[in-house]
Amino acid sequence: MGVQAGRGPTGEGYTDVLHAALKARQPGLRLVKLGCPGETTTTMLKGGICAYAAGSQMNAALDFLKRHRGRVRYVTLSIGVNNTGCLLGGDVACGL
Repeated sequence: MGVQAGRGPTGEGYTDVLHAALKARQPGLRLVKLGCPGETTTTMLKGGICAYAAGSQMNAALDFLKRHRGRVRYVTLSIGVNNTGCLLGGDVACGL
């Protein structure tokens, strides 16, 4: 799921735009989203915000890659945006 400031969850994030461009040349390309709004580096690794059968977002991604070995063409990863409060003195929980 993509999330944009001031708009919340959206199907118009950068992965959606990238997928549309790539799918024009690779019609069978499928987009699978494992994102979690509000995820921090800690919860991405250990779980806690979104529910994943594998326990955490990282484990869900690794599980997906293992189950689809040889069939995944692209992977995008954005990490740490929710941790910027640490750098700016905000009250965001920081660290691992």
